[in-house]
Amino acid sequence: MTKSDLIPTDKHNHGVQRLTDQQVKAEAKARYGKITPQVLEEIVEEKVRTIANYLTPARLEEKLKEASLKEIAIYEGTFVDKLLTLRGQPSQILGVQEQTKLDDAVVKLLQEAQRRGIKMSLTERKAEVTVPPQT
Repeated sequence: MTKSDLIPTDKHNHGVQRLTDQQVKAEAKARYGKITPQVLEEIVEEKVRTIANYLTPARLEEKLKEASLKEIAIYEGTFVDKLLTLRGQPSQILGVQEQTKLDDAVVKLLQEAQRRGIKMSLTERKAEVTVPPQT
């Protein structure tokens, strides 16, 4: 009996064996050599193309009919999140409490920078920092 025989298959993974992180890393290293950010990007692009080719609109509709409400919500949430990211829009909305905490943290950061002689200017989309030379 091999380790892969022990990996359960069920309707949730559609008969596909789940690989451990070590197995995935070993496979990637064997196929691509040294793992770099560029190699990881190639791997992800390859996987996305494979999924896009498999998941035709008709097949997606068929799979959605079989999926639970939870699975559909996860699918939709993931795609909305990625779409917002691709458009450069925030994928997370901060509540008032989180915004207040961030505002307080920025004030403390600016105060500490001023105490250390570091000049900082912040705008909505840009931060500039000037650190004085060490003496």
